[in-house]
This record gives sequence, C-alpha cells and structure tokens, in this order.
Amino acid sequence: MYKKLLLILLLSTIPLKGYVSISHNLINTAEKKDTLNAQAEKYIKESEKIFKDYYKSTTEKEVIQKQSLMKKFTEGLKILTLPLQKAIIKMALWKAKKICETTDDLEGAGFATIPQFAIIETLKGTATPELIKSFMDKSNDPEFRYLCIDMYSTPKDTMVVESLIKVMMDSTDKLRGGACTALGSIKDKRAVEPMIELYKKGEMRRDVIWSLGVIGDKRAYDVVMDGLKHGDPKLKWSCISAFGRLGDKRAVPILVEMLESKEDIIIEHHGSVKPAIIIALGEIGDKRAVPALKKMLKHRDWYYRAEASDALGEIRDKKALDALIPLAEKGELDAIKAIGKIGGKRATEELERLKIKLKSIPDPYFHKCLDKALKEAKSKK
Repeated sequence: MYKKLLLILLLSTIPLKGYVSISHNLINTAEKKDTLNAQAEKYIKESEKIFKDYYKSTTEKEVIQKQSLMKKFTEGLKILTLPLQKAIIKMALWKAKKICETTDDLEGAGFATIPQFAIIETLKGTATPELIKSFMDKSNDPEFRYLCIDMYSTPKDTMVVESLIKVMMDSTDKLRGGACTALGSIKDKRAVEPMIELYKKGEMRRDVIWSLGVIGDKRAYDVVMDGLKHGDPKLKWSCISAFGRLGDKRAVPILVEMLESKEDIIIEHHGSVKPAIIIALGEIGDKRAVPALKKMLKHRDWYYRAEASDALGEIRDKKALDALIPLAEKGELDAIKAIGKIGGKRATEELERLKIKLKSIPDPYFHKCLDKALKEAKSKK
C-alpha cells in the first residue's frame, strides 16, 4: 500500500479554498473542437508536468505551492463530464501499463506511475470497472496488475471484493499477496472462508493471518491458533498480533502462558515476541491477563514496562493500580496514562498527589499528559 499512502499524502496535505483544475477552463473551451482522447491526453500531460515539477522542489515554500497545484488539479477532474473522465481514466491506465512494462521493479514502477494513478485515485469510483479489468487480465504486466490492486484499501471498496478473491486464489504469489492484503484492509467478511481455505492448503499463511486479524471475524480463531502452536517464529508473531485484533478471549490462556514462560521466541529484526503478546492482551481486554501484565511492570526494559502499562490501561482493572503507582511516581508517563484510563476515586487522588509531587519536572509535555490523565480519571468516578 506504499504508493496509495504516498498519493494520499501528496493530494491531501494542502486544504483548498474552492477548486478548479488549472487547465479546466482551457479544456472545456476546446471541448467542441477536440476529441475526448485529445482532451484526455492534455490532462495526462498536465498531471505528469505537475508531479515532475513537484519533485524538483527544493524549498518548503515550493513544496507547499506544488502540493496546492496538485490538489487543485485533481479536484478539477471531479467536475468534468463523465465521458471525459472515462477517457482520461483509460488513457491514464494505458500509460501506466506501458511504464510498468519497462521494469520488473515494483517500487520503481509505483513511483514512476504516480502521475497516472493520482488521476485514477481521484476518479476511482468511475475507474473501478477499468481497474478490475486491468488487474484481472493475466496478460497484463504483473507490476501493473499489482498497482491496480493497490488502489483498494478501505471498507468502501466492496465492489472489488469478488474479483480480488479470484486473484488471491489463482495468480502469482506477488499478486495473491497484494489481493489478500487489500481484502484484509477492505474488511469484507466474504474473504474469510477463502482465506481459511488457503491457510489449510499451506499457502500464503502470513498474509492470510494478517488479513484475517484485520477483518476480525471469529471464524479465524482455529487457523490463527494452529499457526500460533505449530507455525515458524514469524508466523507465530503474526498470529499473536492477529489475536489482538480479533479480540477473541479464548486466546488469553495460551498468550499468558507464553508471556510468563522462561522460553522466548526471537524473530530476526523484531526481537522477542513478548511485547507483541503484551499488546495483544491489552487489545483483547480480558482481566485474566492482569497478574501477568503486572509482573511485566517490573521488567528491566522500559519498553516492556511501557507496553504493559498501556495494556493494563486498556483492560481498566482497578487491581492494577498498586503496580502502576510506583512507576508513575518515577515519572513514567505510560503508567500515568494508564492510571487515568482506569479512573475512579483512587486513581484521581493518586494523580492529584503526583501532580504536586512531580511539579519540579521541567518538561511541559509531561505535565500536559498528567493533566489529561487526571481529567480522564475524574470523568470515570
């Protein structure tokens, strides 16, 4: 989804006071003379020029100005006639396809096609039929198909679910992974059973587990538990995170057992899975995890203490206050925030006491957080 995020960043940074495409008037006055394709070509060239100029920016002022032009241009597309929009979409996709055919580098292809896909993103509602045809056509370049799939990442994108399921079940690994990720982001439950089927076949298990966790359907419990018990370390880590997103309390006993175990699972570039377990237990929110999380508050690593504090704050069990207060007295903000989340009379009294005791700390942000925690605690009396 990297290209999608870049487009959103570029096209939403500058607020508009009204909008008009910078070439909108020029195109409309020529509408009776030029064919739709000729008009579409002008819009594509303008988009390419705007983005090319943007990447030449060297100062903050230039960046802001160029972002404003991009925003005005894309907003102007929305007020064009439907036939012209469709012509622009087809040409943008055709140009993007040609660019992708010159490289096997997905990241490079994504960057090179930003001017074309900025148009597609702006007109995505109208573009969806063409996008579906583009990523379903197996004769198209794989990078191009992947980038078309990459346009979909929100629960509003339900029109493409069935097509994405077909790609996920029958395509190259790269495209299947992209389709699976998109389906997870869309969060449509029609994808759950096909994903479970893929897992049982031993295919794309990490992608499947991630997406099942995001979708949050309890039907995923059995395969996620299977991965946690029998998978390799990376799959286990994915399963732990998935259980947090699923919020399924049936996973609490085994997660607590793993957290308290002297044995640990270490993943390259990630380290121990125990912080992920702590986060998952906080997301699930079951009070049975409180004793194990309280023990983590004594960990020598501040990161473990911070995550455990946050998890206890999410669970909101007043029995955790005795363990959180000593950390709060040492100025650990995560413990202070957790006390605020738990709230109630005692939490309020302790935070009022700490406000006086810790007033000598010079950090304004610290006191802002403490005041916010105190306000939250009072609201839960």
